[in-house]
Amino acid sequence: MDLEGTKLRSQLTAFQSELETIRLKVQKLTDENESLR
Repeated sequence: MDLEGTKLRSQLTAFQSELETIRLKVQKLTDENESLR
C-alpha cells in the first residue's frame, strides 16, 4: 500500500513540473504576442 502511495506521489511531482514547464511556455508566448501588438 505504501509503495503504491510513493508511486502516485512521484507521478504527481512529475506532472506538476510538466505543468510548470507548459505554464512558462504559455507565458513566453503571451509576452511575445503582447510585444507584437
